[in-house]
Amino acid sequence: GGSFDTAEGTLGGSVLSNGIDFAGSYTYGTRGDYDTGSGEQYQNSGIDSENGLSANLGYSFSEANRLGLVFTRFAVDEAGNPGFLNQNDLDDYSDKENYSADLSFEGQCPVTGSDILARYFFGQDENSWMDPIASDPSGWNDGQLSENKTDQQGAQFQLSKDLGPAIFTAGFDWLDYEV
Repeated sequence: GGSFDTAEGTLGGSVLSNGIDFAGSYTYGTRGDYDTGSGEQYQNSGIDSENGLSANLGYSFSEANRLGLVFTRFAVDEAGNPGFLNQNDLDDYSDKENYSADLSFEGQCPVTGSDILARYFFGQDENSWMDPIASDPSGWNDGQLSENKTDQQGAQFQLSKDLGPAIFTAGFDWLDYEV
C-alpha cells in the first residue's frame, strides 16, 4: 500500500438554551503527494488545502414547533490532477467550492394535530480546472482555465396525519437548477 502526508483539524461545539439550539464545526486539512508502496512519489496528487464549515441554528417556540437554519460550505484549493502514474502530469489542478443554506419549519397544527414540514433551500457549486501546458504527458493540455457554476434552489412541503392504523402523508417538492 501507499500513503499521503495528511494533516487535519476540526473545531466544533453545540449549545442549547431557552429554546435556542446551535451546533457547528469547522474543519481544515491538507494532503501531500501520494507515496506508493515501493517508495515512489506520485507527483501532483495532493491538495493544498480543504476546509468545511457547518452550522445548524434553531428556535423551538413550543414543544412541537421548531424553526431551523442550516448552512454548510466546503472548499478545496488546488487539488492536484496527476493523470496516470506512468504519465504523471505535474501541474494540472482543480479548485472547488460549494455552499448551501436550508431554512425549515417542523411543527404540528394546533387544530388538526397534523405534522407539518416546510423548507426552502438554496446553494451554489463552483468548480474550475487548470491544465497548464508546461507538463503535458497526455498531449491534451491547452493552458485554458475551465469553469462551471451551478445555482440551485428548492422548496418542500409535507403534511402528515396519524389516522390510527395508518399515517397519511401528502406533499410537494420544487427544485430549480441553473447551470
